[in-house]
Amino acid sequence: MKLTQYGYTQRRLHPDFGQIFSITHKGHYWLQGAQAAKLSRPPVLWPREWKLRHTLIVAACGIIFSRLLNLEVVNERELVGYSRHPEKARERGFALRTPLPDLLIKHQGRWMRVEVELSEKSRKRYARIWERLRPDSREPDLGIIYVCLNQRLKERILAFAKDAYYPGILAASIEETLAYEHELAFSNFDDHCLRLVKDNNLGGSDGIR
Repeated sequence: MKLTQYGYTQRRLHPDFGQIFSITHKGHYWLQGAQAAKLSRPPVLWPREWKLRHTLIVAACGIIFSRLLNLEVVNERELVGYSRHPEKARERGFALRTPLPDLLIKHQGRWMRVEVELSEKSRKRYARIWERLRPDSREPDLGIIYVCLNQRLKERILAFAKDAYYPGILAASIEETLAYEHELAFSNFDDHCLRLVKDNNLGGSDGIR
C-alpha cells in the first residue's frame, strides 16, 4: 500500500464493495499537472519514488483499459499470482513469459502485453527481451503495447522494432494515453494503428489499420 502511504491514493470502506481506493489530488498532480518530463527525475529525498510513479501510471492505464474501454485486464498483482500457478493462467487463456508485463489486456480474443516505459533501454536489451518473448509457430505474432514517457521514447522503441522487424510492437506516449476521450491509438513502425474504442460488449474495439 505504498501509494496510500505516500499520499497518491486514499482508501475508504464501502458497505457494499469493501475497500475502495481513489487517486488523491497529489496523485492527479503527478499524472496531469506535473507533466511527463518530471517523471524522469525523482527528488533526491525519495530514491524509490520513480517506482511509485510507475505503479501509479500502470494503475491509471489499467483503469482506462478496463473501465473506459471495457477490455478484460489482468493487473500486476494477478500476474504475480499467475506466475506461481501457470495452470490457472492457461485456464484463463494465456501463458506467461518472463519478464512479466505490467498489464495484460484482451483484444478481440487475443491477449496482449502492456508495458509502461519511463526510461530508456539499450537496443540490445530490447532485442533480448523481444527474442525471449517471441512466440512459437503455433502462436500469434508478438504483440506488445508500450505506454512511453514521451514522444521521443516512443519513436526510439519503434525504431528498434523496425530494425528487428517486430510489426507487433505498438506504442503511444503517456500524454496520448492519459488524454483518453473516446478512443486510444497505438501505432507500429509502419504507422499501422491499433484503435481501441469503447464498446458496451466486453473486449469490443477496433483492430489494426
